[in-house]
This record gives sequence, structure tokens and C-alpha cells, in this order.
Amino acid sequence: MPENVKQTLRSPGIVEERCVHSRIENATCQRCVDACPRDAWRLDDEMLGIDSDRCDGCGLCAPVCPEAALVHDHRLLSRHWKGRRLALGACERADVREPEGVVPCLHALGLTDLLMLRDQGCTTLMVLPGDCDGCDRQPVTRLEDRIYQVNRLLMSRSLPLVRLQVARPAQWRALLQETGSKERGLRRGRRDFLGGSVRRRLAAIEGIANPDECRPPGRLLPGAAPDDLMPVVPVIDAGRCDGCDACANLCPHGAVSLREPEAGRLVYRVEPADCTGCGVCVDVCECDAIRLSSMAPAHRLAVGLRSARCGRCGVSFHRPEHRGADDALCRICARVDHHRNLYQVFD
Repeated sequence: MPENVKQTLRSPGIVEERCVHSRIENATCQRCVDACPRDAWRLDDEMLGIDSDRCDGCGLCAPVCPEAALVHDHRLLSRHWKGRRLALGACERADVREPEGVVPCLHALGLTDLLMLRDQGCTTLMVLPGDCDGCDRQPVTRLEDRIYQVNRLLMSRSLPLVRLQVARPAQWRALLQETGSKERGLRRGRRDFLGGSVRRRLAAIEGIANPDECRPPGRLLPGAAPDDLMPVVPVIDAGRCDGCDACANLCPHGAVSLREPEAGRLVYRVEPADCTGCGVCVDVCECDAIRLSSMAPAHRLAVGLRSARCGRCGVSFHRPEHRGADDALCRICARVDHHRNLYQVFD
């Protein structure tokens, strides 16, 4: 590996306010920890942090973060070739000497990155891999599997597919020479790590509007018909739900919301296109009434709610209609025996 390539590697940065652990105390997400081949990430009750001595800058933690809270310096090349726009990337462990387009690990390209490439008109990814099977960095999900996921999403909409082409070293060098080096690359940026100064995620591709926004992958796809697949779909079990509104109140992107589409009738509205799969709704639900379904049909679910007044404390509440009208207590009174608290035993 050329020395000038090695010097570009850096530990990933984290946008603290995006991490689910900064949003709820009981977050169970540890995808960055599980994805790291070096065991560099540390998660405990006090903090989420990284051991920079262990981290080799592979970036495999970034694509598994549902909230795009992890950023790195990996850079692909954007080139026009034979009437097509290509994204070019080479593994640092491949037989390549040119620093252009070289990244620590090609498998650090996530689903959102690939959809952003397509959104920018780049439907062909030309790569020069290393020996992935023999590499000590074994990704949770490989690049070809993510491209398969993207193409499943596109096929359900009858859209052109993303192509993955594997080049040989000689082809790679010839392609770089043929297409020239004046075009600017596809960037993913970083800022100071855990320093509190990270306030925005640089665009994964130059020209993306509003880089401060964490875009759910479903929003990078055309409007979905009910049978079209979505990356993640929240599913509410109305029979378990107690109407506490925690999922609707804490969802970072409004994928689950409390609405009043018709006069006098509240509903929980599920919008799959807004879901990142962060799992906040699952973690805060005390009834295990919500789950996340991957690569599922894009049904916009509306759970109808029945409004009532608690027969014990008099507080107004609502519950899914499926629970029936015989449930006359609010969620608090249903759990607390108030009569027991009225009595005090004196010695």
C-alpha cells in the first residue's frame, strides 16, 4: 500500500446528537460495536467511545449506523466513461499504486451511500477489490449483498438496477488514465471525534442538498406503491399496544406519529419512507408492541385509536380500537392498585 494512501486513514467521527444513545437512556443499539473487526468500539453505561490505537480506519462501522452518526474520510471517484457516470473505488489492499479512489475497505459503502450514488445518476460502481475472503476485516454485510438489497428495492419499482463491475489492476489503471483526473470525487467527511464540534455530516456525494439532514434511505427512493419494498417498515401490534404514545413522541423522523386525519378520530400513522431503522420505538415500547421489518412492502399503516376517560382516576386516554371497549382504565391505573395505597397499617 502506498504511504500516501496510508496517511489518509483516520478514525471515524461521531455526530453525538444523532446517536440513539444520546436520545434515550435504554437504547440497545450496538451495531458499531458488533461491526468493528478490531474490537475498537467500547459501549458501557457511561459512554460510547473508540480506542484509536485499535482502530485501523476501515470504516465498517459507518454503514451499519442507522442514524448516520458515524462519518469517515473514504472517497470514491466520479468519472464519465462511454456515456455513463461511474463511481470508482479500489481497496487499499489491492494491487494498486495510484492513490485516487483508494479506500480502506469497499464494504464500508452502505445502503444509503449506494442510493445516494443512484440519486446522483451514478448506476455503475467499478471496483478493484483485494482478497476479501482472506482479509482479517470481515464485514457484517458485504458490498455485493448491499447492492443486492438496493436492486431488490429498485426491482419492486421496475427501475434500472445498480451495476457492480469488478476490474483487474491493469483495467483499473487504464480506466483512470482514460477518464482523466480532473473530476472531483465522491466524499464523505468527518470532523473532530467525540469533541462536541461535529455539527453536521458532510454529504456522501458532492452536490447533495442540505447535508445537515439525516436522510432515511426510503426517502432516496421514488414514491412507493403498497407492494413496493422499503428498507425498513415499523409494524405495530394493535393487540399489545397500550396507547402510551412513546413511539410517536420519540421517533427522530416521524416514521411513527400521532395524527387526527378525521374529525374526532386519532390514529397512529406509520410512514415507512421516514424510517431509518434506529430502533428507538422498539426500545421505548414497554409492551413489545412494535417491531421493525426489513425489506418489507411499503404499507402505510394507520392504527385507529379509541378515546375514553379512566373510570378510576378520570384522566382521558386512548387505546387502539382492537383492544375493545371493556378496557376502562388508563395505562397507569391498569398497573397500579390505588385501593391498596389507601390503607395504612398502624402498630
